[in-house]
Amino acid sequence: DALERPQAQETLPMRARAALVCGDPKEAKRLAKLLPASLAVEGALIDGEAELAMGKAGRAESRFDAAIAKGGVAARGDVAAILRRSGRDAEAEKQLRAWIAAAPTDAEARLALGALLDRKGKNAEAEIELREAIRLNPRSAEALNYLGYSLADRGERLDEALSLVQSALQLDPWNGAYLDSLGWAYMKLGRTAEARDPLERAAREFPRDPAVLEHLGDYYERAGDLGRAKIYWQRALENFQET
Repeated sequence: DALERPQAQETLPMRARAALVCGDPKEAKRLAKLLPASLAVEGALIDGEAELAMGKAGRAESRFDAAIAKGGVAARGDVAAILRRSGRDAEAEKQLRAWIAAAPTDAEARLALGALLDRKGKNAEAEIELREAIRLNPRSAEALNYLGYSLADRGERLDEALSLVQSALQLDPWNGAYLDSLGWAYMKLGRTAEARDPLERAAREFPRDPAVLEHLGDYYERAGDLGRAKIYWQRALENFQET
């Protein structure tokens, strides 16, 4: 009901973020100003991202500092995510390292830094952070899956990779991303028959995800069904181009 009332406070953050996605930072800023005091941190983050989109890095930094001052050190993770979306990986990494320096036992901070380092190809450094995240929070399904998928994708320590992903699925059995990781680990291990079910379930969960579709296409190629493989590869290519 709230979402059907455009001026309802519950809708404002969603509308502001939608404006950012649609390339309208001025509208995002307008909506951010309407947020109540209880959402001051989110308002500062949205406002900062809008400033960044308009090329005003200095003003964006000021708004990010305000978000951190109000929301605490964990808000650095939100700032880092915004910076990463804007292609500012070096600045994002600084924010995450500052988060860890202030809260070295925060598993979420370690996971965030590990994921960023992994995306940058710094696999050894990433693994250290991901393993620390798991040590700090053994029930972090996201960290277990991230490390497991990373190892599997590189073809390293495949038995451990499979075990990590299976542990993640024990905690979150219906997660489509983890099912894709499981299927991919089976593929890397040469256990092709076991890969089909999790990969197909993942594709039903994420029918427009290029990586998931590509993995399923790879499965069908290996299974000898080149026609179906080409269908999924084409879908992967189409969705990759759209993103």
